[in-house]
Amino acid sequence: SEDERIQMVEQLSKAAIELRLLTPLRQANAHLTTAVEEWATRYDQIAAIKIKAETTCNQWANRCNEIEAYIEPLNHENTTLRDEREEWTLFIAHLQADHDSLVTELAARKTDVTEASTHITHLRSQVEVMQTDKQALNQSLRAEVSKRSAVQAEYDVSVKETLWKDEEMRRMREKLS
Repeated sequence: SEDERIQMVEQLSKAAIELRLLTPLRQANAHLTTAVEEWATRYDQIAAIKIKAETTCNQWANRCNEIEAYIEPLNHENTTLRDEREEWTLFIAHLQADHDSLVTELAARKTDVTEASTHITHLRSQVEVMQTDKQALNQSLRAEVSKRSAVQAEYDVSVKETLWKDEEMRRMREKLS
């Protein structure tokens, strides 16, 4: 029937709009989410290394203090341990710089995700407006179809009446002749 055809067109239009507009955005959103998760994992790994390095550095510092307090003649070893502590301090500084860089990158990725979400929301509102417009158009089309059906019905009745009158006239002529 005509209503079923209109519903089918509506469903196909809706599916096409959703596929065309939402699929690339979903893919982009999934890609950004994966990137954020990867950066979060790297951040956690670096944080664990930093904690381990700080613990090791603190252990070496404590050991240096013990050696200085109890064994004055081992100044050479004490100097070596200080050098190692400085190396660890530099290593921690590098880790801190990497950590800061990752935090900045993670913030940028979160901003990208937020912008993508805002864009998706905007597109969804556009889809809703289009669906509202489509529904109004479909109502208008249904009204036009109903109007045309009524006109066709009136035309059919008029044709039947004309045919009936023609048949009556033919019979009268036959009777008269």
